[in-house]
Amino acid sequence: MNFKLNTALALTMAVSSFAQSDANPRGIFLESGDSASSAIKFSVLLERDGVKKVVPSSYAFQSGDKMKFQFELNNDRYIYILLRSVNANPAMLEKYSGKRGIDVIREEDQRATAGSTTTTTTTTTATTTTTGGYQLLYPTQQSGTGNKVAARTTKTVPGGDATWFRMDKKPGMEKLLVVVSDKPLDFSPFFDTLTGKLRANSTVAVQLSQRLVDYSGNSHLSSSRGIEVESYASAAVVAKPMLVPVDLRHEAGK
Repeated sequence: MNFKLNTALALTMAVSSFAQSDANPRGIFLESGDSASSAIKFSVLLERDGVKKVVPSSYAFQSGDKMKFQFELNNDRYIYILLRSVNANPAMLEKYSGKRGIDVIREEDQRATAGSTTTTTTTTTATTTTTGGYQLLYPTQQSGTGNKVAARTTKTVPGGDATWFRMDKKPGMEKLLVVVSDKPLDFSPFFDTLTGKLRANSTVAVQLSQRLVDYSGNSHLSSSRGIEVESYASAAVVAKPMLVPVDLRHEAGK
């Protein structure tokens, strides 16, 4: 299971327009006691059967759905979007949800055989697989490189009316890991930043997982399983990146 853009991780081309989020952010943007702290609002712009609408991350996404991710921040910040796909019966996905899911994946990476970023956990009823390691969805040459988001503006990823992410045909969970930082971060030791593919090194996934767990410890979430439309996350320490997990449930659909 991956997002794909035509073939593999490819961007689906389709002429479209998209909805803008509220120009006057609420919630944490107004209530935060520290205006310097990072705060983020996240939503998904979905296109299905030619109909476009903004939906929460808890929405029942289907194979073939096209989507864009929309962000709004209270301060100028850099954003990075990583992906970890989990193939499983939906009933087996609970442990991969929210912040705890990052730690579970790290533990499985540490147990994986040298040179492999795929771990399979077998139970008496189902098999769960964290497949293909991580992917860098944004910024890349395909999805766009201008990842600095100006305060109180809506950033849509991927940009442009004709470019969308699309769900493939492998149901499970698409675990988005949104990293927000006040300074540019260097992910080149982990990814080919042109394609977003994880580098072929047996220790890369473990090292990346450790860093992501550290970032996840710096974020206050409005929900234990990620954030939804009209929901927010904020950073505890201003000078440290925060990670916001967004869990997209992927069903087979039609």
